[in-house]
Amino acid sequence: MNREYPVRSDQTITVIQQLLYQNVTKIAAIIRHSEQFYGTTPSSEPFMGLTLAGMEYAVKLGQNFLSSPLTRLYSSPFGRWVETAYLIDRGFTRQHGITLTHKQPQEKLAPFSIKDKKAGS
Repeated sequence: MNREYPVRSDQTITVIQQLLYQNVTKIAAIIRHSEQFYGTTPSSEPFMGLTLAGMEYAVKLGQNFLSSPLTRLYSSPFGRWVETAYLIDRGFTRQHGITLTHKQPQEKLAPFSIKDKKAGS
């Protein structure tokens, strides 16, 4: 199965920059994950990895983040979310020479889709 969704990383960066220009000092941008492969069964959905294009999108997003204020990354513990955060950091580090911190939420704070792997079935 192949699904097409528009990539909105440029819009995300534009909105963040506009907020910074308005002197907003704290911003939370919630990004699930980059473009992924799709499985044939709902139970495999949480475990599908990123496509090559998805990897490139995540690196580009990281390259486009401003160096100030410093970005902090948080992700769920599933592979493609962690991979997306890692690749955003990789792009950011490549652009700015600064490594970002990356944290994962405690299980009790994680969304139901992380706790209940059968939720999609």
